[in-house]
Amino acid sequence: MWKYDGLCQRIVATIHGLVIAAECDLAFKMIWMTEERFNARFNRDYSLPNDTPADPRLVFEDGFLSRYLFDDKDIYYPPELTIQQFPNGAGRPGRNEITMNSHSDYLRARHDRAFFGLAPHVMDDTFVSDCRAKCRTVARSGIFSDEIAKLLKDGDAIDELKSMWAVHLRGGDIVYGEVRKQFPRRCDLSLTVPLAIDICRVAAKSDKKVIVLGATNQDIAFVLSQCPNAIGAYGIDLAAANNASAVIRDVVVMSRCEKLFSAQSSGVARLATYLGCPEWITADDVYTPDAHADVLKSALAQDALAPCHDLQKAFVYYTLFVLAWDKDGFDALDSYLEMAFKLDPENLSYLALRYLNCLSFSKFGLANRAKAAFLERAAASGGRQGRNLTGHVGIRSKFMEEFLRHIHKIETLPDSDARRIGGWIDRFYDKI
Repeated sequence: MWKYDGLCQRIVATIHGLVIAAECDLAFKMIWMTEERFNARFNRDYSLPNDTPADPRLVFEDGFLSRYLFDDKDIYYPPELTIQQFPNGAGRPGRNEITMNSHSDYLRARHDRAFFGLAPHVMDDTFVSDCRAKCRTVARSGIFSDEIAKLLKDGDAIDELKSMWAVHLRGGDIVYGEVRKQFPRRCDLSLTVPLAIDICRVAAKSDKKVIVLGATNQDIAFVLSQCPNAIGAYGIDLAAANNASAVIRDVVVMSRCEKLFSAQSSGVARLATYLGCPEWITADDVYTPDAHADVLKSALAQDALAPCHDLQKAFVYYTLFVLAWDKDGFDALDSYLEMAFKLDPENLSYLALRYLNCLSFSKFGLANRAKAAFLERAAASGGRQGRNLTGHVGIRSKFMEEFLRHIHKIETLPDSDARRIGGWIDRFYDKI
């Protein structure tokens, strides 16, 4: 098993890999990917997330590492860093479709080579719901370093958390980092500030305190200023010695709460459900797209986000675009993207989206102007933005490469191209 992104995703993948290996009677080994190792192997310019230590001994117990950790020298890596094909010829199963048997079949079909690209992707609901108890057993089996083990023990003793709700707001790289420029940009990895505030206000009606975690100090401070029943992590007596244990500290706090609210895709929240037993609730569980959009529109109409950072506001506008793209008209959708770009002018993905939005409404004249604006800004960036747009592995990188081929190929967009372009746009929206 290897994983190249954040700390909690790595820990979750490790836990999943151990469970899968046990269920399938297979050996388990893990690689701790560092910047130097990743860049040398894949010729990429990769920076280790701030929460992820280069030394795995800060995370895992020495005996665990001596048993499972090894170097990646002479290991086969697939050309793509995602699972592309299962042995039966079908594509990779979608969300809610992965089963233990499919993992077993895939692993056994690759018995002739060391393949380590599976466990990182086992984040699917079917697998987790079937095996959550086993994942919890592994997570509590003494695999962590002394520092993290102490956090787990101390967290168990904080009784006040058991009646509280937790909100994992996140933000971070998704809202403020270079990853925000990937295309298509995902909005299911972080809650927006207005949604976090709405959850806190719902909790207040039940006289519940809420602890808000996992975001920038500015975003958390703003949520707390709007919600008297909300507190930050500083209100909990649980010490952390370094960046890695500070992240796990937040996870431990979430794991002890009665309910945990997070975005749809969150390795932090998933790890919390393995270290404890909170009721994990995602935004999609309690908000329909229309209800979610109404929360965002209300906040924008009241100018309630004025104190927030421009990039947070841009994320709100983008999320609103994604929620409303099949309901609102062209003018409204274009205005969301226009505002997002004004607030985040370095992010050319918004210009690309304006182009695609014009195509989806057969606004070919506007599409040509949007295309020209995109290409002009991309050229001015000296290729840096293009690397940001295509710099992530998997479907988003492939899709952006296809988009760039498309946008350079078409000189003008006559009405006769509407049907062909319409099908391409439909596939785009499936990827958001």
